[in-house]
Amino acid sequence: MSTPSRPNTDKDTLFYLLKERLASMGVIARYKFDKNLPIEDLHRENRLRHSAKEIATLNGLNADSVEALFVTQMTIEKEVQQRHLQTLIVQAPAKADTSNLREHRRLTLTALVNDIVAVLAKSLAMTQGPAERDWPDFQKTIDAIHVTENAKRRLFNALLHVRLTAYPPAGFVDVKALIPDIVVDLRYLGKNNFIGRPIAGYLGERLLLSREAATALQAAQDELKAFGLGLKVFDSYRPQQAVNDFVRWAEDLDDQAMKSIFYPDVMKSKLFEDGYIAKRSSHTRGSTVDLTIVNLSSGNHNNELDMGSAFDFFSPLSWSMDETINASQRAHRMLLRTLMLKHGFEPYAQEWWHFTLKNEPFPDTYFHIPIR
Repeated sequence: MSTPSRPNTDKDTLFYLLKERLASMGVIARYKFDKNLPIEDLHRENRLRHSAKEIATLNGLNADSVEALFVTQMTIEKEVQQRHLQTLIVQAPAKADTSNLREHRRLTLTALVNDIVAVLAKSLAMTQGPAERDWPDFQKTIDAIHVTENAKRRLFNALLHVRLTAYPPAGFVDVKALIPDIVVDLRYLGKNNFIGRPIAGYLGERLLLSREAATALQAAQDELKAFGLGLKVFDSYRPQQAVNDFVRWAEDLDDQAMKSIFYPDVMKSKLFEDGYIAKRSSHTRGSTVDLTIVNLSSGNHNNELDMGSAFDFFSPLSWSMDETINASQRAHRMLLRTLMLKHGFEPYAQEWWHFTLKNEPFPDTYFHIPIR
């Protein structure tokens, strides 16, 4: 029984991706047959093991358990290649130019590693990871030629042993636990955002930051409290899959449901060009925060100081130094900017709410770990 071309659940997708790697072994075996190359390629295998561990860490999965999964997968792939090779030896087909197809398959196999780890991380974070009850579905899905039942069982067992790392991940802290009186309004967890729905990677109401950024933010909050004020955070650490979700949405020019609220004067087709959407975000490095100031003395913790524009309003009106807003609004922005600069954060010129820790601990790392 074949798997549907469009899997319905994360587990369906995961099983389908694992099958896709195995289904590619016929092409790889044919290439090796024509070039008289050995089945085993230790250099490639070691590279994949190293890459799988790195990707696992970025996604919040235990690196050793993910490495074990792909070692098992590669062992089975070599077994499948060997069976294909035996068939080719018997058939003795004329040599064919499979170089381009082989290279395409190599790129596909590399991309599948990223996809497999990402889907695993999401399903485990939602406590919906593979379980023994899924064995019958796994058997049906892994229908690639020359894959034995024994091989399926070994691969499934390795899949069951993949686990999450401790949470929050190393180097990160739960901001609310460190700063209990900080106000949190995670916009991307719900529908009140420029897309109008929950964003990929936001699975729970948890505000994460690098330890260094959170400690600096705590100092800023303590300074404000003396004046009856406090910080309200809209976003902090943002998984890469959320950024990817933004990009997919921006490329869909037909989806403009929230235009009148968040980008009334900006053409959606210009969001990349104008710098409102990008394929990489400093948020994903774990030391950037989107925030404003609230008046705590009023007793209403949602009583935000008037900054002249709303959070995530795509417009020059939201630029930090916009001169069209009134004096009171400029003063509020200056208060926020001065406070954050004092405590080691750098502002972003096009968003008054956006600040990144100057000495961030992960300046070159873009994490994929879901928020849960």
